[in-house]
This record gives sequence, C-alpha cells and structure tokens, in this order.
Amino acid sequence: MKRLLIHKLRHCSLLACRLFSTNPFFVSTPIFYVNGAPHIGHMQSCLYADAFARMQRLLGKEVLFSTGTDEHGLKVQQVAETMKKSPREFCSEMSTKFQETFKESDVSFTNFIQTTDEYHKETVHNFWNKLNKNGCISKGRYEGWYSITDEAFVPSSQIKEVREGNIIKMTSIETGSVLEKMSEENYVFPLPQFEKDILYWLSKDVIQPTNFLEDVKRWIGEGLHELSVSRPRSRLSWGIPVPDDNSQIIYVWLDALVNYLTVGSQGRENIVWPIDCHVIGKDILKFHAIYWPAFLIAAGYEPPRKIFCHSHWTVNYEKMSKSKGNVVDPQTLISKYSCDGFRYFLLRASVPHSDTNYSETKIHRMT
Repeated sequence: MKRLLIHKLRHCSLLACRLFSTNPFFVSTPIFYVNGAPHIGHMQSCLYADAFARMQRLLGKEVLFSTGTDEHGLKVQQVAETMKKSPREFCSEMSTKFQETFKESDVSFTNFIQTTDEYHKETVHNFWNKLNKNGCISKGRYEGWYSITDEAFVPSSQIKEVREGNIIKMTSIETGSVLEKMSEENYVFPLPQFEKDILYWLSKDVIQPTNFLEDVKRWIGEGLHELSVSRPRSRLSWGIPVPDDNSQIIYVWLDALVNYLTVGSQGRENIVWPIDCHVIGKDILKFHAIYWPAFLIAAGYEPPRKIFCHSHWTVNYEKMSKSKGNVVDPQTLISKYSCDGFRYFLLRASVPHSDTNYSETKIHRMT
C-alpha cells in the first residue's frame, strides 16, 4: 500500500515538479473560513499542498507554503453574535484551533495568514486602488438573490424554487443555500470584460484534474455578470472598509483571495509571484478559476500557474457540515491512529477527481 501511495503522490506532484524558477516554489491552501472547527476536508487541502511542498524541498527548492484563516464576512459576524463574543475574539480562538490542528498533523507550512492582520489590510487596499486606477471599479445599485452561506449573489440561471409546506424558498442550484432578495448600492467589477483573458489562461492547462476544467468552461458559457465587490456597512460591519468610502466594506471573497499576494510580498524586497500552485476544494473553484484571474489581470498581475482542485470527503455520502453534525474531527483521528496513520489515510484513500466517503472501517483497515 505504501508503494501505491508513493506512486499516487508522484502522479499528483507532476504539476509541481514542472514549475521551476529562480523564486521559491509557492504553493497555497485556501484560507479556511472560521465559522466552524477544522475537519478532514480542510486537512485534505493541507496534505495535498504539503505533499507538493515536500516534493519540491527534496528536489532542492526553497518553498513558500501558505495557509491561514478567512476571518471576515457576514457569517463570521453572525456566529460571533450568537456566541456572545466580539468577532475579533471569536476569530482569534478559531484561528488558534486551525493552527494547532495543522501543527499536530505535521503540515510544513511556512506562512499562516489571518485576514484580520494589518499587513493584509494594506495589501487589500493597494489591490483595490490598482483596480480603481485601471477603471475596473464603479459604483451603482446592485439587485439580485444573495446567499449569506456562500457570501455571494447568485445568477438567475442558478436559482430554483423549493417548497417546504406552504413556504416557498429560493435556493442556489449549485450549493442548495437559501437566498434572500437584496437591492443595495455598492461597487461592481466588470467581470464579462475579462472573459477572453480567462479563456486564454485556461487554455494553458492550468487546472488539474482536467474534469474540473470542464466545469469552469460551463460556468463561463452560462454567461458572466458584473460582480458586486462591496457590501454596505449597515449590513456588514466586520470586514475591510473600501478606501475613501467608509460606508462600504470590501467583498469578503476579494479580501480573501488577495491573501496570496499578501504572503507573496510580505517581508521580501521582490514579490514572489505568480503563485505556482493553488490547492483548493471544488466548492471554491469558481472563485479561484474565474474571479481571481480576472481580478489579477485587471490589477496588472499574472494569474496563477496552476490550480490543483480536489473533491470532498462525505459521511454517509453527504457533504460534511456543521449543521448536519457529521463533521469528522482530525484531532480525534490523530489521537487514535497517530499523525502518520492519519496522513497516510487521507492521502491514500482519497482521489482528487471524485468524492470519497469516510468510514471508520476504512481508516481502521488502512492503518
């Protein structure tokens, strides 16, 4: 089995091994949302990225390996209020849990970023100002169906009605989240203007496994729309204010995606960019494969060299979620099966292109 695991890691690392430059090899996980504790889905991203980082170190490369926590947004604000804590206090506690779990799992990250860090705020403001200077930010009234769970407006093509008794709810076809009708004044980004640039970037074999590339092309084919990139402070106070407009808060996904630039430029005379490889779960592929390259191109940066996208862990063939109470705790598994056993199981049992169902029997047999 160990021989099969080594073969699998080598196969997954082909994308990493091809990327040589004078800069350090820069690999990232997503920054993880702090509205819930870490689970094995978070660890899957970390261990894939860790495998790529370790492979590059074996090849003699310096490695910049970033991970961290996404701490702004309406969901965090609401959870903190429910727990009768300030958002900052809540975020600090949750971020500590993620750091402890990653260290216990022997994840060899070099940078742990929190979006509440002051230096990140500076990077976000600089990035916003570049977009604005390049004519890619305008103010207007934005109306549509909004998902608090996904922190995003959902296009009409991705909305369906769901009847629960006598109540009809509008939900997202893609994620199943409940939507609210909203009309508000905010800033928008002209995403459709960058369709050709995104398609050209995608043509260079940047997304692996390739089945996820087809998803991105389908989303683009359904039509791109102007993207709301701010929220009124009256509705969302926990976030980074728009430069020179304190009445608006920068959209949490724009804030979050810029974390990679924050890491690439922190404490260095020359920015480490473009990033060599983003490791992400498939639920955030649209943000990384459509929004992020468009933002970068608009601001004058190169888009990522690679995106390695993986599928989910499920429990009883349902996606893990705090609301369902089916989250698998990594620390419990480490205590029972050891760090090496836990890492081996997640890398051996999963396949990037398809969901993997978790069972205690499966991990017991493998370790």
